[in-house]
Amino acid sequence: MPRKKQPSIAVKKALEQMQTTEETQSAYQPISVMLTEAQLNKLKEITLLGMNERFALNLAMRYAITYANKKKQPMDKLKGFPKKFGNRPIDVEPTADTIMMLTENDLMDKSKELVVFGLKVFHERLFNIK
Repeated sequence: MPRKKQPSIAVKKALEQMQTTEETQSAYQPISVMLTEAQLNKLKEITLLGMNERFALNLAMRYAITYANKKKQPMDKLKGFPKKFGNRPIDVEPTADTIMMLTENDLMDKSKELVVFGLKVFHERLFNIK
């Protein structure tokens, strides 16, 4: 009778981490943001380059953080940082990289603003609009 193969160490670790991942799953909840028609149009232009909406929005958020860090200014003091939102709802599903960057920069509470600001500065940079 063949012996039953034991799970590898990697499989055991993955199974152990599943519990941890399930506990931290709340960090990956969608970010609900209200955008304007103009912001949705910017998103549409970005996605026409061949990237999906989730990727574009996450990239915009990470770009906004990088932009602020290079300017060496508090995020909310940057020109164009949103003070109000639009009326078109959109859910952004953050990636692990985005969550990590938000956490490292202590910006989880500014995630909605980062979507809006990121769309603005990323779109400007991408299409070289001044």
